[in-house]
Amino acid sequence: MDFMDNKVIEEKRSMPQVQEIDLLELAKKVWNGRKLILKVCLIGAVVGLVVGFSTPKEYTSTILIAPESTGRSTSGSMSSLAAMAGINLGSSSSRDAIYPDLYPDIVSSTPFLVGLFDLPVHTAQDSTLMTLSTYIKEHQKRPWWSVVTGAPFRLIGWAVSLLME
Repeated sequence: MDFMDNKVIEEKRSMPQVQEIDLLELAKKVWNGRKLILKVCLIGAVVGLVVGFSTPKEYTSTILIAPESTGRSTSGSMSSLAAMAGINLGSSSSRDAIYPDLYPDIVSSTPFLVGLFDLPVHTAQDSTLMTLSTYIKEHQKRPWWSVVTGAPFRLIGWAVSLLME
């Protein structure tokens, strides 16, 4: 009989037990920990404000894009049919233009962005003329924590340069 009793007890232990969640008890735990929750929220808000206000403004720019006008002529349909056949009727509207739909792709392309580095720019503080690459390297403001986050990389570079010599 002992063996049977042990078997019944083992089966009861292996069966999953249903647990109830007491919402009032959970609410009391949250209420009792309200000071910790408020402290964490305040610390997060202060850190967010410090990061938000200490990040320098990058730059401001305004631009006006004037797309080419596509004038319709009365012979527009005839010239398009002739163009399909490879015949040029000499119409004034040209299909070789860059369409405004392509502007975002062109502006975000790497060759276009690299070409901007040689453009002359004026600084707002003393209105000196320099290239965009010079401005980014020497005059652009950086957040204060970039010194802290960049320190390990500078240290590694210094150690590697000692080993190379």
